[in-house]
Amino acid sequence: MVRLSLLKKSFGFIFQGVGFFWALFDRVLCKKIANSCTETGCSNSNCYLLFLFVSIIFIICGYTLITMKPHQKKKLKKSIKKGFKKISFKFN
Repeated sequence: MVRLSLLKKSFGFIFQGVGFFWALFDRVLCKKIANSCTETGCSNSNCYLLFLFVSIIFIICGYTLITMKPHQKKKLKKSIKKGFKKISFKFN
């Protein structure tokens, strides 16, 4: 059985790696994918800014997955039993 915390941390590191790769090679990716830039230069930098924004989102999501604490479950049965005891004492 795979532990959930190990899976979260591995996905977090993968997201951060993709984000850093995307940020470092945003100009190359823009030239390859969008084909909006010529050899002399690019007149519009919206493509670069969009790829940089996406890389920042990947990095933040990865960091969040790595540092996120596990959810603490509340003891619901004990609180229900205490509630029933309080109600039963009121009727007696």
